[in-house]
Amino acid sequence: MSIRPLVACLLLSIAALPALAQEATPSAVPPTPASTGDERGAMLQKDILAAIEHLNDADPFAAENARQELIADGRAAVPALVGVLGATPARPKEVRFLACEVLGAIRCADQGAVDALLKALDDSGSYTTSIASAAARALGKIGDVRAGPGLLTATERADPDLRYEAARAIGLVRFDGDPARD
Repeated sequence: MSIRPLVACLLLSIAALPALAQEATPSAVPPTPASTGDERGAMLQKDILAAIEHLNDADPFAAENARQELIADGRAAVPALVGVLGATPARPKEVRFLACEVLGAIRCADQGAVDALLKALDDSGSYTTSIASAAARALGKIGDVRAGPGLLTATERADPDLRYEAARAIGLVRFDGDPARD
């Protein structure tokens, strides 16, 4: 049984509500010290960059600690994580995979996260599963309606993990006004 008709129907309901796609998703997270430009913000950014470097540490406890630290840093870590996904030359596959996971855990739809994750849907690298499937999973956790078309396209790819995660993510996107979810 194909999920494509269901997904297409879901996306058509989005098209009927164009104002929803234009709205910015407000964030309940308060501004971080990094946004105030003070010394603490600079120290926080330094810690964030150090944590990103430890994501592929040989010591699994250090790598997990770095992941948890980035999640705790929340919105302040988003620009650096977006930079990881768009870096040229590409960062190691483990770092790209974990950057997707952390962005999904932070659930911040602004600061370029959704766009970076949509581009990561085309990442052919893999770690435990494909980086693209980690990006789809993160987009589902974020729940931003802008991800719909990219996720629909991802349901047609050859990677079965990506197809599954993309279909699942489409089901997790919260469409305002959807009576089934209110």
